[in-house]
Amino acid sequence: MFHSAVVKLTSWYLLILMSISLLFSVAVYNVATNELSDRLNEFEDRFEQTDTMYDRPGQRLFSAFRNNQRETANRNIFWTLAYVNLLILLGGGALSYMLARRTLQEIEHAHDAQSRFTSDASHELRTPLAVMKSELEVALRDPKLTKQEMRELLQSNLEEVDRLTILSKTLLQLSKLDYANIDFEQVNLGNVAADVIQRYDKNLSRIVL
Repeated sequence: MFHSAVVKLTSWYLLILMSISLLFSVAVYNVATNELSDRLNEFEDRFEQTDTMYDRPGQRLFSAFRNNQRETANRNIFWTLAYVNLLILLGGGALSYMLARRTLQEIEHAHDAQSRFTSDASHELRTPLAVMKSELEVALRDPKLTKQEMRELLQSNLEEVDRLTILSKTLLQLSKLDYANIDFEQVNLGNVAADVIQRYDKNLSRIVL
């Protein structure tokens, strides 16, 4: 998907660049050929005025020479502009691709971050729900569940609900992708692991194999 977007943006950049280049080339071609034609006509007029031997056969020869020079010059101008536009096409294509890739790179990073966020959010939300589900299933299978144990179960579920509330708020902040305003802090993974083990350990005594 990202590569396709880069190709499309490159095409647009190149289309704009070549449109400007072709318009400029047409303008240069018209100005150059018109200027050349005016100079040849001016030279012919001066030749007529200064050369008394300028008869009709000489006029035809000079007109043929003038037309040949004009066609040759026009052809040279055309091919020069064509080569210039070819170089612009090749060089502009490479530069357009680099510019498009650089432009969309931040979007790609944001998309990847959002994908990771969605995956992490799904996992983080499933964990408290899995804890609550396992505790309730164990409680339902225990016919000797006491009032105190039921109270502990409700207290544990309430803690998980609080964790879900905090987690949902945190995920909402992260979803804004405004990482510059997030305050990071160091976390002791050992304490986190011990807390998770303690929560699951409450149900181990109720599990009957």
